[in-house]
Amino acid sequence: MTVLRYCAGAGLLVGKKYPLTHGVHEFHSALAVQLLGCANLWCPRCKAPVRVEPGWTPEQQANRHYECDCESWDEGYVRSLAPESDDLVFPWECAGHPVAELPLSLDGVEISDASLPAVVQEALRGQVPAQARPEERSAPAGWVLKLYLLLDGTSPAVTVGQVVAAGLTDPDPVVRLGALRFFARAPGAPGAERIEELVLAKDRRLYQGVPDPTGLGDWDLEGWLRAALASRVGLVDEAGAPLFPQARELAQVEALSRGVVEGMAFALYEADPPWFREHAVEIVRRTPEALADVLTALDTESALALAPRLVSLREVDADEAQRFAREVASPALGRVIRAALRERAAALAAVWAARSPDFQRFVHSIDAPITSRGQAEALDLVALGRLVGEERAEAERLLRRELQRCADPRLEDALDFLTAQ
Repeated sequence: MTVLRYCAGAGLLVGKKYPLTHGVHEFHSALAVQLLGCANLWCPRCKAPVRVEPGWTPEQQANRHYECDCESWDEGYVRSLAPESDDLVFPWECAGHPVAELPLSLDGVEISDASLPAVVQEALRGQVPAQARPEERSAPAGWVLKLYLLLDGTSPAVTVGQVVAAGLTDPDPVVRLGALRFFARAPGAPGAERIEELVLAKDRRLYQGVPDPTGLGDWDLEGWLRAALASRVGLVDEAGAPLFPQARELAQVEALSRGVVEGMAFALYEADPPWFREHAVEIVRRTPEALADVLTALDTESALALAPRLVSLREVDADEAQRFAREVASPALGRVIRAALRERAAALAAVWAARSPDFQRFVHSIDAPITSRGQAEALDLVALGRLVGEERAEAERLLRRELQRCADPRLEDALDFLTAQ
């Protein structure tokens, strides 16, 4: 019996800027790096296949013509055929795509059971077929994910997952990044359980502080490790129970001890709303740049209740909070945030007025624009050296916080001077 997979969203209608599924096996998946229009549509109303205009012009937008025996349409952008997707309902839907089997010819590469492991290993190292689409070549493990989706549900797909899992600890950071990105997109793939094992091991030398070797991302590899872990948090069975409860527990620990990465807040809230509401302040304190994600992930009532506490944290950038209130938040939430920021500004002004002249001089020397060689080489260490007690501790916290934002030799020298005393 032939097993069919169906395109996400019942299939997509796309303009010529976007490619179509190729061959009988390929289908559009929400996990893939490339958006694909379905080339195997049919009309349940007239029982005829939908004729799809071929062609792909990725550099410009152009209409693609679709037509069955009872309906026609020209699509210039992207339209889901799922009934709830928009007001315009089409009778068409994806007719299904059979699961691929080995041997398989994919983008000019002949793949057999024997060659499959080597093909996956080479692709993880960046040796992607020239015939692959641009996104599949540029995205780490993008082509490997395409191969996995074609084979999903077969024993060769298990082999793909196992080879990728072995790449998680490969000496080459390019391979490790590809493996992490693969499991961040396909968290239920065979081998993904290695993510929890790596987080539990606590040895992060292969990830912590290792920059993205592509140079395109802001995260180090540890950030991608947490992203892959977060992707597993939201997977549930038919009854709504978590498929990987250990992933949820570990992600919660990571959020409180190391912070969250983009998208992690949403996974944590959906998995356990009461826990997330209880720990939202701690999460933002640990990862202040996640303020927008945390407030967006929360339900409306919780966001309104927690916003004043969140934006009042001294770790939170007031300008970023103001931008979120102005550009993203609902009018009600925006008003709450702006009121909290005004209270925060007044409280900080009172604290600043109570600071000693030496503390104020030192902080001004950090914030002042560099206008001379002498100012560029050092901060006001005389004022720093006279600080005592809480002001001295606050100056040290300030220096460490600023050093996290930028590697400034002046800040490093000042911190060395402070700790040496």
